[in-house]
Amino acid sequence: MSMMHDWVGAALPEVPPRAQDAERTLFFVNVFTDTELSVQYTKGRAVVKADSISTIAILRDVVNRKARELRVDVNMDTCKLSEAALTRTLQKLDPKVSPSVRPSVSQSVSRLEDF
Repeated sequence: MSMMHDWVGAALPEVPPRAQDAERTLFFVNVFTDTELSVQYTKGRAVVKADSISTIAILRDVVNRKARELRVDVNMDTCKLSEAALTRTLQKLDPKVSPSVRPSVSQSVSRLEDF
């Protein structure tokens, strides 16, 4: 568990220096995009949930890199992406995107809702 805690700490800000509990849950909110990340881990297992696929991809890359450095085998299950989460993320980003790009983001959300 301490290894996973160290890896999460390498990827995310303000992670406490030591994991002392048998199970740990950390929750983060991106102040710019308002997207959320939850990381829950115990010895030998971690569950990562986020409404942004890029957040999961970045954390996955950091964990893979750290595991390779230590020559540790890490088995990562397939990432399951919810269309509802993707739609929410695009809707959160829409007001923050420049006006010249905004129509294409809104159209993407509309197309997802058509499915």
